Amino acid sequence: MKEMFEYIDEDHSVTAEYYEILDSDISDAKLLSKMKSLINKDPYFFEPYTKVYDLLLYKRQVKEANKILDSGYKLALSRILDEQGNFPDFLEWGWLENRHIIRVILKKGLTLWQSGNTKTALDIFRNLFKSNPNDNVGVRYFILAILEGLSYDTYTSLYENDVYLSDKIFEWFEEGRKKYADEFQILDSFE
Repeated sequence: MKEMFEYIDEDHSVTAEYYEILDSDISDAKLLSKMKSLINKDPYFFEPYTKVYDLLLYKRQVKEANKILDSGYKLALSRILDEQGNFPDFLEWGWLENRHIIRVILKKGLTLWQSGNTKTALDIFRNLFKSNPNDNVGVRYFILAILEGLSYDTYTSLYENDVYLSDKIFEWFEEGRKKYADEFQILDSFE
């Protein structure tokens, strides 16, 4: 029987500095510079990668944005994959230390879905869902949307005006998951 592999990251010394920077009232240019500096200080703390990605996208520097996200994503995988290249059995959101990793992986999946690369995005979402079946980030909805043939834009347009997920998305999911029982069977043990 295969031994279960759980990944829990370590604390990062730049975490507090990251949040202090976010709370400061500085220009986007200064914020971008400080985030890049944090990446240089600790390339294995992934929150700055997603922030730099968002800032660069806002500036319409798509190529550079994708490059930084790819860098963070690949480094995150290098931390969590086992010797055979397998995703951890457990990469749970409940560990604060894991959230920065989950966020950069999630961001990569979402960008792939946005660009139409649904196969790879679906693989990423499945790994996140399987390793964190409590699904704190809601990848189950993304999985169903992709399986149902929805583009990222179509999916987000259905729910973009909701501050919180409305009852209709829960109803949509509960109805839709019946068609993909194998995909979502892990949820049955949590209900």
